[in-house]
Amino acid sequence: MIQPLEKVTPPADSSNKLHKVIVGSLVQRWRKHLAELKRCQKKCSEKAVHDLRVATRRLISTLDLIKTIHSDARLTKMRRELRKRLKMFGELRDVQVQALYVKKMLEPFPELNTFLTVLLLREQHLLDQIDKKLQKVQTGSMEKNVVETNNQLNILLSSSAMQSAGSAAVTGAAGAAFTRTVDLLHNVDPTDAKSIHKLRVAFKKFRYMVEALQQLLVGVTEKRLKAMHAYQTRLGDIQDIEVLTLNINGYAKRKKVPAASLERVQQELARRHTELINTFMNSADELFTFWGEEPAQLRIHSRKSEPLNESV
Repeated sequence: MIQPLEKVTPPADSSNKLHKVIVGSLVQRWRKHLAELKRCQKKCSEKAVHDLRVATRRLISTLDLIKTIHSDARLTKMRRELRKRLKMFGELRDVQVQALYVKKMLEPFPELNTFLTVLLLREQHLLDQIDKKLQKVQTGSMEKNVVETNNQLNILLSSSAMQSAGSAAVTGAAGAAFTRTVDLLHNVDPTDAKSIHKLRVAFKKFRYMVEALQQLLVGVTEKRLKAMHAYQTRLGDIQDIEVLTLNINGYAKRKKVPAASLERVQQELARRHTELINTFMNSADELFTFWGEEPAQLRIHSRKSEPLNESV
């Protein structure tokens, strides 16, 4: 019989730091995911959707860390289901973010009124669809898998040899995520949206791993975590304005809106996009301060990091 999650006990060895970190992350992130899911089942507000997506990505990150020390079909199954839940909310999240952005632009750009109406109608349509799907979501099976994974980790991490090897494995996974992010940063081209998007996705994975392993990694202070969040936000802002620009252009094409009527809006979005990219590129090297006790000295020096001009 599987015990309730609240009754699962850790190994007798209180010095088992790896168990405390990994199992603590699993339990905490599972409960957070569950709470945000229930919140969205009541009402899919912009904040509720955002928080559920973040909670889901964090839980997936913990599963990825666990897989480095415990290969189990349950983990693959949970990850697949969580990815499906993320996909469910993807378009809704984009529409809600765009609607908030457009509302802030309405006063100087009243020509966006009709586009905002289109966004709000699309949001309601997506909410109706998602509400039906959410009411069918069952969490019992995944809860059992979380508990069983916890029990297996209790056994696996009971030996000092496994604790040592396991710590090396999970910190190595975070290190690999960091090197992957650095590699993508070196290949960022400010004129290539895909290169920035790849960097954003990789950095997000790295950041969530660092959060989970804070007690095992060197130099991970609350100040550093806040800086990492700000770094990710700068990348996310670029992605959001790119998606908004594409959708406005698509709307104008579908509705055959005269080019002149949205010219001011497009110029403003292009200006903001350029500003966001330049702001990020000027602070891109901050990535090297997010690993190890002291900031690394490696820096980017390439023509790709030169400021864009507004014509790009």
